[in-house]
Amino acid sequence: MRFVLTTLICIVALAACEAKKKDDNAEQSDAMSSMPLADTEKASASSSGQDNVQVATQTHIGFIVYKSFEGGFYAFENNQGARFTLLGLEKQYRRDGLNVRIEGIPQPNVMTTTQFGIPFRLSHITVLEDNNAQHQSEK
Repeated sequence: MRFVLTTLICIVALAACEAKKKDDNAEQSDAMSSMPLADTEKASASSSGQDNVQVATQTHIGFIVYKSFEGGFYAFENNQGARFTLLGLEKQYRRDGLNVRIEGIPQPNVMTTTQFGIPFRLSHITVLEDNNAQHQSEK
């Protein structure tokens, strides 16, 4: 009798954990779908030898911004006000005020120390205007 009761408790606990996981995934999907986008397309990405997974590539237009907190870092704010922590930003684009078009994949499950917007893995960046852009040392 004790074995049956223990088994039932374990089953109920596991079912509750799975329901919580589904709720968290639904909230994350809602947050991503409400994000303003300039362009969305499907791209294939493989993760360490597993089957290909479909992920949304996004395009945003906005500005590279330098933030002095958390030791200082470069981030991105699009024209609609969405914030992103850029992953893979090359040194030549690390200029505060640089007007750019970025393409890449949001990675909301990646942890960073910046606590500034959604982590965003860059695949391509195009400079639109650099008249007001400055390196941090020039300020």
